[in-house]
Amino acid sequence: MMQQTKSEYQQAEEQYSRFFSLSIDLLCIANFDGYFKHLNPVWTKTLGWSQQELFAKPFLKFIHPEDQESTIIAAQKLVNSEDAICFENRYLCSDGSYKWLRYYLRYCCQRNS
Repeated sequence: MMQQTKSEYQQAEEQYSRFFSLSIDLLCIANFDGYFKHLNPVWTKTLGWSQQELFAKPFLKFIHPEDQESTIIAAQKLVNSEDAICFENRYLCSDGSYKWLRYYLRYCCQRNS
């Protein structure tokens, strides 16, 4: 029984990984420490930064200065609620330009009671 559970877990992990890497949408996982934890390849294609460059700095460093406050407010709402949040901000591209991105955020971790 344990072997079957492990196999099902591995299969689910493979499906998640395949979905994450093949999606045409920008998908990411970020932690409350302000850093990306997982990015799909569309990020590098869209913004021009390597994954290593995107992982090296807090994600706020890539957000237009005028949009940082609204991004922080959206993140704080996420901390206080499990509701999905939609907002837009501008992300810095490696060539110095900015691109507008629309986000749908969702708190996906269990909280300890």
